[in-house]
Amino acid sequence: MPVRARRLTAALTAAVLGIGGAVVFAAPSFAESPLVVSVTPSTDLDSTAANSIAVTGEGFLTAEPVEVALVSSDDWTAIGPASTALVSSILESVVDGAFSTTLEVPAGTLDPAVTYGIATFAATDRAFDTLSPITVAPLAAVAAEEEAVVEDEAAPQSAARSASLATVAAGNVEGGSATWGISTYLNGAAGGRPNPLASAYVSPAAFDAASRLTSWGNAIGTVNADGSAELAFEGTSVNFAATGGGWLRLSGLEAHLHASGNGTVTAVVEYGTAPGTYPGIVYNPAQAGDRGPERVTLVTLAGNTSGAVRDVTGATWTGLAGTWNPAFTSFLAGDSANGIAAWSYASTVSSATGRTPSTFAFSALVDPVAQPTTYDTGSAAWGISTYLNGAAGGRPNPLASAYVSPASFDSVSRVSTWGGGSGTVRADGTASLEFQGTSVNFAATGGGWLTIKDIQATLDASGNGSVTGVVSYGTAPGTYPNIAFDPAQTPANGPTRVTLVTLAGNTTGAVQGASSATWTGLAGSWSSEFTSMLSGAGGTGAWAYASTVSGATGRTPSAFTFTVGVTPPAVTTAVALTASPSASVVAGTASTLTATVSPAAAGTVEFRNGSTVLGSSPVTAGVATYSATSLPVGSYAVTAYFAPADPAAYTASQSTALEYIVSAPVVAQPGSLVWGVKASLQGYVLGGGSISTSSGAGASGSSFVFPQDTSSAFNQSTGLGTSSYRGQVTFAYPAHGFSISLTNPRVQVDSATAGSIIVDVTYNGATTRGVTFATLFLGAATKTSGSGSTTFSGVPAALTSAGASAFQGFYSAGVALDPVTFVVGSPAASLASTSQSAPAARTAAATPPATSGITVTAGAKPFAGDEITIEADGFGANEEGILVVIYSEPTVLDSNAKADANGRLTWTGRLPAGLTGTHTLTFQGSVNRGTEIEIAPKVATAAEGCPVQASSITWGFKESFRSYISGSIANGEWTVADGATYTTPDFGWSDGQGAYDADDGLVAFAGSITFTGHGGVLNTTVANPQLRFLDADTAVLLLDVSGTTQDGATVDQKAVEFVDIDLAGALEQADGTITVTDAATVLTPAGAAAFGTYPAGESFDPVSFTLTLDPSCGAIVPQPGETATVTAEPVSSGGDLAWLWILIAAVVLLALAAAAIIVVRRRRTAA
Repeated sequence: MPVRARRLTAALTAAVLGIGGAVVFAAPSFAESPLVVSVTPSTDLDSTAANSIAVTGEGFLTAEPVEVALVSSDDWTAIGPASTALVSSILESVVDGAFSTTLEVPAGTLDPAVTYGIATFAATDRAFDTLSPITVAPLAAVAAEEEAVVEDEAAPQSAARSASLATVAAGNVEGGSATWGISTYLNGAAGGRPNPLASAYVSPAAFDAASRLTSWGNAIGTVNADGSAELAFEGTSVNFAATGGGWLRLSGLEAHLHASGNGTVTAVVEYGTAPGTYPGIVYNPAQAGDRGPERVTLVTLAGNTSGAVRDVTGATWTGLAGTWNPAFTSFLAGDSANGIAAWSYASTVSSATGRTPSTFAFSALVDPVAQPTTYDTGSAAWGISTYLNGAAGGRPNPLASAYVSPASFDSVSRVSTWGGGSGTVRADGTASLEFQGTSVNFAATGGGWLTIKDIQATLDASGNGSVTGVVSYGTAPGTYPNIAFDPAQTPANGPTRVTLVTLAGNTTGAVQGASSATWTGLAGSWSSEFTSMLSGAGGTGAWAYASTVSGATGRTPSAFTFTVGVTPPAVTTAVALTASPSASVVAGTASTLTATVSPAAAGTVEFRNGSTVLGSSPVTAGVATYSATSLPVGSYAVTAYFAPADPAAYTASQSTALEYIVSAPVVAQPGSLVWGVKASLQGYVLGGGSISTSSGAGASGSSFVFPQDTSSAFNQSTGLGTSSYRGQVTFAYPAHGFSISLTNPRVQVDSATAGSIIVDVTYNGATTRGVTFATLFLGAATKTSGSGSTTFSGVPAALTSAGASAFQGFYSAGVALDPVTFVVGSPAASLASTSQSAPAARTAAATPPATSGITVTAGAKPFAGDEITIEADGFGANEEGILVVIYSEPTVLDSNAKADANGRLTWTGRLPAGLTGTHTLTFQGSVNRGTEIEIAPKVATAAEGCPVQASSITWGFKESFRSYISGSIANGEWTVADGATYTTPDFGWSDGQGAYDADDGLVAFAGSITFTGHGGVLNTTVANPQLRFLDADTAVLLLDVSGTTQDGATVDQKAVEFVDIDLAGALEQADGTITVTDAATVLTPAGAAAFGTYPAGESFDPVSFTLTLDPSCGAIVPQPGETATVTAEPVSSGGDLAWLWILIAAVVLLALAAAAIIVVRRRRTAA
C-alpha cells in the first residue's frame, strides 16, 4: 500500500475510534499483528499552556526500539525516525509488544493553524510507523450571537464581515473596553485631515471629542493567571477626510498581551476613497474599500514593564506603548503588483512626531467563577510502594536522615511527604501541582539507592493524569556493613524527570474548600518510562532493585494524597521606639533605646541609623533593647526594624525615625574664617587663570576656609579683640600678568557693630603686610556664643581704601565684598591645599559638525533677525557650555547653552539680522546636533519705516569693564576711530542712517572702540553699532566684534546682537523726534559668546539715543507685490496745454499720497 494511502487510512481509523478525548489508532490490514495506539488527550489542546500527552501502544515487536514523537502531520512519512519531531520519547525496548510513555509539550509549542499528530517510528520495520492525529483549540472563537440583529442599511459591510476574521475566543472576560488615541495626527481636529467621523462609528465604538480618544467595547477573551491576556472588542472606528474623501475603518480590535503588557494589537482594516469633489464629498458606510476588510497587526507593544492591575472585578492596563507594525504600514501602502492603490493618507502612519501610535488602555471585567485558583502551599503524601517504603531488612528502605527538606519520611505510617506545594486548580477541575524535596531509598546491605526529587502532578477533573519526578539511582561502594549513602555520589543514571505513575481509574477529583484543595487515594500504575529507566534503558545499567518496581503484589505504586492551600496573610506588626533617659544626651551618658513590638511576636530587632546597623537584640515579651551609651557624638535618625522569626505568620515592620542626639562635652569649637573674598573676582580669574589655597587654608564650595591660629587675642567675655587665622589664597592669571595672594587674615572686633579684616597682600611678588583690607559691619551679622566660642555669621564686608591700594586698584574703595563667617574658638587643624583652574573653553567647529538631530519648534520659516526656538536630545544631564553656532561662516549665537536633567536642550534666540538664505544651525557639546534652515530676507516698506534725518547714540558700554581696562591689572586703554567719540564717561556715535519703525526699524552708525590690555593679550574692537527695533518696548544693539578677547581667543563676527535694550518707560516721541533716555541694556547670548568676558544676562550701562525723523515720512513706497507708478506723457509743443498735464500729475500724486497715509494709519490701528 502506498505511504500516502497508509497515512490516510490510519488517520481515518483514528478519527473514528477517538472517544472521550483519546485517539485509538488501529493498524491497517498489512500489519503482522493488530496495532493499537492510544493518545490522551487528543482534541482541543491548549496551545497557551503546557500539555502532557499520554501515549500507549499494543501489537508492536517485542524488544524493538520505538520512537514516539509529536510532529506536524505534513512532516510525517513512514520513513522514520522523526527528524522534525517537536517533542519525542525513545523507548529502547517494548515488553510483550506494548509500551506506555508521556510526552511533555511546553506551552507555546503548538500552533492552532498547524495540523499535528502523534507518530510512532519503529527501528527497522516501516509497517509499525503510525500517525494519530490531534487537534489544537483555536486561540479565539467568537461565539455566535443568540439574537438576530437587524442592522441599519447604512452600516458598514466590513463590520459585519469582521466576525469571521476574529482570533480571540470567549473566556473568563465578560465586558470591558479598549481606549486608544490612534495617533495625534489621525485623532486630531485640524482641517484637511482624516479626522474621526464620530457620527459614522459603529456601536459600541465611540469617539470622545474632548479627549480625542476612540473606544471599542463589549470585551471578551481570557485573562490568564500569569497576567497574560487575549482580549477582543466590538465596534468600528471611522476616520474620514472631507476635503479629499479618504476613509479608514478599524473594526474588532484585539489585544494579545504578555504579562509585562507587551504583545500586539490587531484589527480588521479597510480603507477607500469616497467619490466626489469638495465640499460635496460624503462618507458612505456601505462603500466597499480599495483594500480589506482584513485582520492586520496594527501595533507591536514593546518596552512596557507594567502589566495588568488586577482586583476582584477584573484587570486594567494603562499607558501601553508601542510602534506601528510593518504589516499595518505595508497594508496601507497598497499592493501595486495587484493594482491596489495605497490609502491616500498612508504616509501619516509613520514614526514622525505626532504620527506615532498613541498609548493604549484596556479594561476587562473578569468572571470570578472562571478564574483559576492559585495555591502557594501544600504537600504530596505517597507511600511509593509497600516494598520500597517498608522496613524489612536487605531492602532499599527509606533513609529518612538523607531526605532533602521539605521532603520527609514518617516511620509510623511509612509515607513519604514532599512539601513546598504550589499550583493551579482551574475552573474545570483540572490541576497542575508542584512539590519540593527529595526522597532517598537505600539498601544498606547492597548499596543500591534511589532518589525522587520535586514531584509534579498533572490531573484532570477526575483525579487521573500523571505524576513525574526527577529520578536518579546508583550503587554506593563498599561491602556490608560498611556501605554508606553519599548524596554527592554521581548516579549511574539520572537525574532525569520521568513519569513515575500514570493515574487512571479514579472518579473523584479535588475536594475544594475556601482556600484549599485535596485529592486522596489517587491510584495508578507504574509508567513504562519509569520502569524502563530503572531497567537501564540506554545502556546505563539497571538499578539493583529494578525488579521491585512491578505489578506484583506489594510492588505496585501506593495511592497519592495531594493537598494545596493558600498561605494566610501574615499578621501586621508595628514597632514603637523610645529613648531613656532622653533622646538628647551628652556623650558617655548611660542611655537605652527600647523597641516595643505589637502584637508581641518572636523575632529580632535591628537598631539602625539610616542604613547602618548599630546593634540588634532578640524580642522578649514584645520588647527589645539596645544600650546607646557608647554612641559617638553626632545626630542620629534611629529606627527599629523588626524581623519576625516566622515571616509567614508575622510581617516585618519598622518604627518611625527617632532623632537621637549625642552632644560632645563642652569644649571650645575650633575656630575658622570662611570667606569667598569676591565672587566676581573668582569668576574673572577662572576665566583663564587659577585659584589655590595653601599653608593650612582650604576651600569649601566657593568659599575659602582659614583655620584659627594659636596667636589669637579675643576676649570671649567682652566679645572684643583679635582672632588670627592662617593660610593663603592666591588668585593668579598669568596671561593677564598678575598674581594676588591674601595671607594669614586677622579679624579685629572693635565693637558690637564694627570690625575689620587685616591681611598680608602679595601682588606680583611684592608683599604688603598688615593691610586693613576690609571693613566688617558686625551689627548686620548673626552672632552666637557658648561653649567657649563665638560665631559671627553672614557679616557684610566692604573694601577699604588701603585694600583697594594693595589690590592695585582692581576694585575701588567701598565696593562690597563677599559676606564673612568666622568662629573665634580653639586653634584648628590645617586643611588640605586646593587648586581650581579655568575650564577648557569650547570653540566652534570650522564647518557644521552635524546637520540633523535638531527640531525647530517655533519659527520654522524665519526671516532675518527673527526669533527661533530649537530642541535636541542626547546631551549630558544638566550639561553646560554648549555652543549654539550658525553656518556657513561659523557665528556663535550662545556660548553657554544648558541642557536639562534629561539631557534635552531647548534654546530660544534671534537669528543674525543680516543673514539670509540656507544655513546650518548647530548645537556643539558632548554631542553635536544640527539642522538646515532657510532664512528669508525682510522686505522694508513705507509703512514699516520713517527715514531718519539725524541721529546719535550715547553709551558708557560697561563702567566696571572700563575700570578694569584702565586699572593696574589690565594696564590697558581704549581708543575710538571712524567717527566714534569718547567724553567721560560715555562713548558716542552720530549721523546714523536708516529708518525708524517700532516693529522693524534699523538705524546704522559708523565708528569703533578698541579696548586693549594685558600687554596686548586683550585687543577687542566693537564697531558699527546698529539700532534694530523689534517692538514698541524692545530694541537690540548690534556690534561688529573683532580681535582677541580677554581670554586671548580670536573673534571676528559682524552684526552681533550684542545687548537687548528695554525701551519701556524710556522712549518719548515728540515733534518728529524719538528720544530714548537711560534705557537698560542686557548682554545677549550671542554677545556673551563673541565678547567672552561676561555671561549672558549681565547688565551693561544704560544707553541713550535720539532719532530725528523725516517730516515727509508718509511718502509713497511700493508695498511688496504692488507698484505705484505715475507715468508722465511728453508735454505738447503747444504751451497752452502744459499746465494741464502738470495739474493732472499733481492731483494723481496727491491722491496716491493720501491713500498711502490712510493705509499706514489703518495698518497701525489694526496692529
